Amino acid sequence: MNQVSNTSESTSEPWRKAIGGFMVCDAAELARILPMCALELNADVHTVDVRTATDVEQAMMILSQRLRFPDYFGQNLDALYDMTGECADIAQGRLDIQIDAVPHIWLIGSTTDQADILSPVLEAMRDAMDGFNGTALSILWVVL
Repeated sequence: MNQVSNTSESTSEPWRKAIGGFMVCDAAELARILPMCALELNADVHTVDVRTATDVEQAMMILSQRLRFPDYFGQNLDALYDMTGECADIAQGRLDIQIDAVPHIWLIGSTTDQADILSPVLEAMRDAMDGFNGTALSILWVVL
């Protein structure tokens, strides 16, 4: 998997490309990026280990439990897209008006063997973040 980001390439600091967007990286890149992001933003980091998932449904169940998605989460890719966007919008709204004003980083870990199986999950989350330009939610998908 290649590193992916939807934010501007104009900055000389590569870790900033992950803020407010979506990035796929390996463990070495994570070790370099995460401390800078978390410290710079004073962010809460939410870790999700999906390495035990054998299909999309299991991955979404793990994500919904660890990220505490509401009960109305539909456990399908469309619902994941919607929930990711909703979480980003809510977090940004709170940050903008300084209510619970802490950015969030979702750190999701999978294996290279899961690339084909979990690619629909990754794509749904990346697509949801495509139009998001805020700094309240960053998603780092780490391939271990």
